[in-house]
Amino acid sequence: LIPWTVATQECLDLYKIKDEAIDPGMLGSMFPNPDGSGGSTSAFVNYLRFDDGSVASSIKAGFPQFYDESDIMAGKMELKDSIVVDGETIACSSDMGGSQSDCYNAMKVYFASEPGASEMAGVGQQLYNNAALSREKEQSTVRIRLCMEGGAPECGATSDMVLSYMEANPDKFCSAFGLGPEPYDYPKCFNGGGATGGANGSTDGMSMGGDDTCPAASAKIGGAALLMILVLSSILM
Repeated sequence: LIPWTVATQECLDLYKIKDEAIDPGMLGSMFPNPDGSGGSTSAFVNYLRFDDGSVASSIKAGFPQFYDESDIMAGKMELKDSIVVDGETIACSSDMGGSQSDCYNAMKVYFASEPGASEMAGVGQQLYNNAALSREKEQSTVRIRLCMEGGAPECGATSDMVLSYMEANPDKFCSAFGLGPEPYDYPKCFNGGGATGGANGSTDGMSMGGDDTCPAASAKIGGAALLMILVLSSILM
């Protein structure tokens, strides 16, 4: 496998490649560490409260003590009429003499201590893993596109590397360019979210999991990430 140079954001934008399940800024505000530790209960609970996207909905589904699936819209999770935290029942609707704010404040209390703290950390770790897989897919896709379209100056060292490999291996299908010794972590590693290639093809921007900032998360996603790229490659061949 080739240690490809990481494509810059400009390169990804050129091909309109984006595969983010969650905004990296939002992820970082909730969970500063890829292992989910040190998370902000306020940011996490506010995300659950105000985001109805598929990622937030999947997280809510993992807390059936707080959420039920909507009777009207499949897959949409709604706050229960009441929840129980530390043995106390909190009403979540005005009809029951409470409010959603009361319940979300109680959820902050739940996630601040066990078992909620560990559950929240687990969510954070999974979000980082998913973000790393998404970023890896972006990098694989752009290399395949560069092969198919003969490179692009906007992609700098990544394009040069792809073209050099094409010249040295004319028998290779473009799908082979999706393979590489990734993973690397995102957004914590590589300067917190905008993974960019090193100048002049240096190893500073190599897509080879060489940043020691987040070794634990890298190890966890390696096998799944490689499997995903193999599937992508088989489709594009």
